[in-house]
Amino acid sequence: IVIDLAAGIHDRPTGLSAEQADLAVEQLVYSAQAAVGKGRLPVQLLINGQHSDTVLGVPASEPLAAANPDDVLAPVQVDNPANGATVSQTFTVTGRAATFEANVVWELKQGDTVVKHGFTTAQECCTLSPYEFKVTAPPGEYTLVVHDTDESGEGRPVNQDTKDIIVS
Repeated sequence: IVIDLAAGIHDRPTGLSAEQADLAVEQLVYSAQAAVGKGRLPVQLLINGQHSDTVLGVPASEPLAAANPDDVLAPVQVDNPANGATVSQTFTVTGRAATFEANVVWELKQGDTVVKHGFTTAQECCTLSPYEFKVTAPPGEYTLVVHDTDESGEGRPVNQDTKDIIVS
């Protein structure tokens, strides 16, 4: 995959950390691979049609491979439904999660009120793997929240993904 970028992104801009620059380039690689849809092909970055030694200060002279998904992607992701989607009263939620003992918890909320909740199990523990569950809800506007659990018992924040949806 070859991506030709505009000028002005060779060096890392002031205010952008090295970690943020690495993640930005990684996101570009993952997005390009997803758009092409043929797996994890290497991505060559050009600037104004020319090879460059860096992009945002990140080494980019050779084609880039995607990093391990467990190292760079969010540990809880909702793939479907999309944010803003209108769904039927019974709908299927799919995504990927890397959670303790593959536990995936979900809530369907209206404002701060949880109107439905449940849990499922991802196919595999501790590495991004698929999960799926069905939800039945009356018509209305909701926020779907899918998250892991705080196994420490210390009230630590959990990893989550949210989608605003309309049930029709």
